Amino acid sequence: MSSTGNRKKTNKNPNAKAIFRRIHKAARKHKGLLICAAIAILAAFIISRFFVQLVLIRDASMEPAYHDGQIVAVSKSRHDYQVGDVIVFEAPQLGCRLVKRIAHVPGDHLSPEEAAMYGRGTLAGYTVPEGAYLVLGDNAEESVDSRDARVGVVSSRQIVGVVLQ
Repeated sequence: MSSTGNRKKTNKNPNAKAIFRRIHKAARKHKGLLICAAIAILAAFIISRFFVQLVLIRDASMEPAYHDGQIVAVSKSRHDYQVGDVIVFEAPQLGCRLVKRIAHVPGDHLSPEEAAMYGRGTLAGYTVPEGAYLVLGDNAEESVDSRDARVGVVSSRQIVGVVLQ
């Protein structure tokens, strides 16, 4: 005879079975609603992960186009960045994401004066490297952008997406 055969099973909570039955009955009754909710949550996750994400602007560097506290939609599926596009990118030196306008794209040649503005001054000027971008905030006095060494040249790998108009 096994030792488990002598033990009497006791339920610490006599109402536990009744509670479980009620939950099970409610789940069966609302099965369609639960499935719809699960699908909606999964769809929201997929959309925000791969297609569109909402981002909160946290400073005045993009005024007057975008304001502190404004929420913008960011397309994560577009990768053909052009001068004038407003992008969201990771700024690892600052430990945050920034929202800035692309001022120069790969292959752009900057004059010595322009290059000096970005801290890349040479007598020959500067050519933006492949896969890199120089960005500026619309509100120059309030902006931390490519002119600041903590941001500098923005790699295409740092770019989260393009702000949708």
